[in-house]
Amino acid sequence: MNNHKTPHYRHGQCIYTKCAITNLRDCESGENEQGFLTSKNRFVDRKEGGEIAFAAGQTEKLREMLFSEDLY
Repeated sequence: MNNHKTPHYRHGQCIYTKCAITNLRDCESGENEQGFLTSKNRFVDRKEGGEIAFAAGQTEKLREMLFSEDLY
């Protein structure tokens, strides 16, 4: 996707947008890296996201891999 950032926040919406933009199914669109956008619009992977969330008090435990469900 040429480093486009999607305007959505939930995983399913992001995948839907990627498929709509590329006109490809998810399994046809190449490799994916999942993660989070920080408040400064910086992409971080699940590992760094876990470290940031713990340091910010958003999770009670330090998580090796952060999932959006850990934040709700």
